[in-house]
Amino acid sequence: MRTVKAGDHTTSILRKLDHFGDNPGALAAWQYAPAQLPSSPALVVVLHGCTQTAAGYDAGSGWSALAEDYGFVVLFPEQVRQNNANLCFNWFDIADTRRDQGEAMSIRQMIAAMVAKYDVDEQRIYITGLSP
Repeated sequence: MRTVKAGDHTTSILRKLDHFGDNPGALAAWQYAPAQLPSSPALVVVLHGCTQTAAGYDAGSGWSALAEDYGFVVLFPEQVRQNNANLCFNWFDIADTRRDQGEAMSIRQMIAAMVAKYDVDEQRIYITGLSP
Protein backbone atom coordinates (compact mmCIF):
# COMPACT_ATOMS: atom_id res chain seq x y z
CA MET A 1 0.00 0.00 0.00
CA ARG A 2 1.24 3.48 -0.83
CA THR A 3 1.49 6.29 1.68
CA VAL A 4 0.39 9.62 0.29
CA LYS A 5 -0.20 12.82 2.21
CA ALA A 6 -3.85 13.71 1.70
CA GLY A 7 -4.27 16.10 -1.17
CA ASP A 8 -0.62 16.09 -2.21
CA HIS A 9 -0.47 15.45 -5.94
CA THR A 10 3.33 15.79 -5.91
CA THR A 11 3.63 12.40 -4.20
CA SER A 12 0.52 10.82 -5.67
CA ILE A 13 0.65 8.17 -8.36
CA LEU A 14 -2.32 9.81 -10.06
CA ARG A 15 -1.62 11.60 -13.33
CA LYS A 16 -3.34 14.72 -14.61
CA LEU A 17 -5.83 14.12 -17.44
CA ASP A 18 -5.48 17.10 -19.74
CA HIS A 19 -7.28 17.94 -22.97
CA PHE A 20 -10.44 15.97 -22.32
CA GLY A 21 -12.77 18.22 -24.28
CA ASP A 22 -15.18 20.87 -23.11
CA ASN A 23 -14.96 21.63 -19.41
CA PRO A 24 -17.93 23.90 -18.60
CA GLY A 25 -17.78 22.84 -14.94
CA ALA A 26 -14.12 23.94 -14.68
CA LEU A 27 -13.13 20.72 -12.91
CA ALA A 28 -9.70 19.09 -12.68
CA ALA A 29 -9.22 15.47 -13.75
CA TRP A 30 -6.80 12.83 -12.49
CA GLN A 31 -6.29 9.29 -13.74
CA TYR A 32 -4.61 6.03 -12.87
CA ALA A 33 -3.89 3.17 -15.23
CA PRO A 34 -1.80 0.12 -14.34
CA ALA A 35 1.24 -0.54 -16.53
CA GLN A 36 -0.22 -3.93 -17.50
CA LEU A 37 -3.79 -3.46 -18.71
CA PRO A 38 -6.00 -6.13 -20.25
CA SER A 39 -7.63 -5.27 -23.55
CA SER A 40 -10.82 -3.24 -23.18
CA PRO A 41 -10.52 -2.64 -19.43
CA ALA A 42 -13.29 -1.40 -17.17
CA LEU A 43 -13.37 2.22 -15.99
CA VAL A 44 -14.23 3.28 -12.45
CA VAL A 45 -15.10 6.96 -11.97
CA VAL A 46 -14.43 8.00 -8.37
CA LEU A 47 -16.04 11.16 -6.96
CA HIS A 48 -14.48 12.51 -3.76
CA GLY A 49 -16.54 14.07 -0.99
CA CYS A 50 -16.56 17.63 0.32
CA THR A 51 -13.21 18.92 1.68
CA GLN A 52 -11.38 16.10 -0.13
CA THR A 53 -9.09 15.93 -3.13
CA ALA A 54 -8.59 13.19 -5.68
CA ALA A 55 -5.16 12.26 -4.25
CA GLY A 56 -6.41 12.29 -0.67
CA TYR A 57 -9.43 10.15 -1.48
CA ASP A 58 -7.29 7.70 -3.42
CA ALA A 59 -4.81 7.46 -0.54
CA GLY A 60 -7.62 6.65 1.88
CA SER A 61 -9.72 4.42 -0.35
CA GLY A 62 -7.09 2.50 -2.29
CA TRP A 63 -8.77 2.70 -5.70
CA SER A 64 -5.45 2.89 -7.56
CA ALA A 65 -4.17 -0.17 -5.68
CA LEU A 66 -7.35 -2.05 -6.63
CA ALA A 67 -6.90 -0.97 -10.25
CA GLU A 68 -3.36 -2.34 -10.16
CA ASP A 69 -4.51 -5.65 -8.68
CA TYR A 70 -7.57 -6.14 -10.91
CA GLY A 71 -6.61 -4.43 -14.18
CA PHE A 72 -8.96 -1.49 -14.63
CA VAL A 73 -8.48 2.25 -15.09
CA VAL A 74 -9.65 4.92 -12.67
CA LEU A 75 -10.81 8.47 -13.30
CA PHE A 76 -10.90 10.99 -10.45
CA PRO A 77 -12.79 14.18 -11.33
CA GLU A 78 -11.74 16.84 -8.84
CA GLN A 79 -13.51 19.94 -7.62
CA VAL A 80 -11.49 23.17 -7.34
CA ARG A 81 -11.85 25.92 -4.73
CA GLN A 82 -12.84 28.49 -7.36
CA ASN A 83 -16.04 26.48 -7.90
CA ASN A 84 -16.77 25.55 -4.30
CA ALA A 85 -14.85 26.70 -1.20
CA ASN A 86 -15.44 23.33 0.50
CA LEU A 87 -14.44 21.32 -2.60
CA CYS A 88 -17.95 19.85 -2.85
CA PHE A 89 -19.24 18.93 -6.26
CA ASN A 90 -22.15 21.28 -6.98
CA TRP A 91 -24.85 18.58 -7.05
CA PHE A 92 -27.33 21.14 -5.68
CA ASP A 93 -26.88 23.61 -8.55
CA ILE A 94 -29.14 22.87 -11.52
CA ALA A 95 -26.61 24.52 -13.86
CA ASP A 96 -24.12 21.78 -12.90
CA THR A 97 -26.46 18.80 -12.97
CA ARG A 98 -28.42 19.17 -16.20
CA ARG A 99 -27.47 16.95 -19.10
CA ASP A 100 -24.74 18.49 -21.27
CA GLN A 101 -24.12 21.35 -18.84
CA GLY A 102 -21.71 22.31 -16.07
CA GLU A 103 -19.93 19.71 -13.99
CA ALA A 104 -22.02 16.86 -15.39
CA MET A 105 -20.80 17.67 -18.90
CA SER A 106 -17.21 18.01 -17.72
CA ILE A 107 -17.33 14.53 -16.19
CA ARG A 108 -19.00 13.13 -19.30
CA GLN A 109 -16.15 14.56 -21.40
CA MET A 110 -13.56 13.07 -19.03
CA ILE A 111 -15.18 9.66 -19.39
CA ALA A 112 -15.17 9.93 -23.19
CA ALA A 113 -11.47 10.83 -23.11
CA MET A 114 -10.68 7.81 -20.92
CA VAL A 115 -12.71 5.51 -23.18
CA ALA A 116 -10.73 6.71 -26.20
CA LYS A 117 -7.34 6.68 -24.49
CA TYR A 118 -7.58 3.20 -22.95
CA ASP A 119 -10.12 1.50 -25.26
CA VAL A 120 -12.44 1.09 -22.27
CA ASP A 121 -15.31 -1.38 -22.54
CA GLU A 122 -18.30 1.00 -22.53
CA GLN A 123 -20.46 -1.70 -20.94
CA ARG A 124 -18.15 -1.64 -17.89
CA ILE A 125 -18.11 1.98 -16.76
CA TYR A 126 -18.89 2.38 -13.07
CA ILE A 127 -19.26 5.45 -10.86
CA THR A 128 -18.76 5.57 -7.12
CA GLY A 129 -18.48 8.40 -4.66
CA LEU A 130 -18.47 9.64 -1.11
CA SER A 131 -20.32 12.37 0.69
CA PRO A 132 -18.84 12.90 4.16
